[in-house]
Amino acid sequence: MVLPKPEKTKKSPKSEQLNLVETIDSAKKIKRKRFWLVTALLLTIGSSLVFWLYYTLTRLAVTKELPHFSSSAPSPAFDQITTRLIALDQNSWSIYLKSTNPPIVWSKNFPSPTDQEVNTMVKNLRSTPAKADGLVGRLLPSGAVVHEINDLASDHVQATSLITVPGQELLLVIKVAGSSDLDSSQNRLSQLAQTLYWALMANSN
Repeated sequence: MVLPKPEKTKKSPKSEQLNLVETIDSAKKIKRKRFWLVTALLLTIGSSLVFWLYYTLTRLAVTKELPHFSSSAPSPAFDQITTRLIALDQNSWSIYLKSTNPPIVWSKNFPSPTDQEVNTMVKNLRSTPAKADGLVGRLLPSGAVVHEINDLASDHVQATSLITVPGQELLLVIKVAGSSDLDSSQNRLSQLAQTLYWALMANSN
């Protein structure tokens, strides 16, 4: 007995169309997933790069600012200037300097005055007439207004001065104690006041 051959089931066009649509949808989903994955990856890398650039540029900016900041604090220069000018003087020197621009307080062998003592010195100096031929003022430029009180004795010389220029006020006290050629010490005092003045002006804003 011969059995009949099984008939092959033919896929309908609708079924093939559905399969094609599902295949296309799956491909679209895969592409969409890849797209969002790549987008997220790029955003992550981009944001990391932005933060890295910001951090690097910030550090560079701070590094560039540091030398300027150091140069605007001229205390080491004051030490060098003072040492160079009074190295050959046999007397004892004490110096106090306070400026408003830049705000600096510097001293050498000078006991630190209190705020009240500083205010009293400034008040007393302002009450005296300005003069350009004193120990401090005689070598300074004509644009500087100098009020100074000088104490000249056989064993010491002290010049207390208030120097004012536009945007700057400088309190400068220089005392020379001793009796070794005080006339030469007075000349050095004037030179020191002039040099400190210009060093400060070079660092003012």
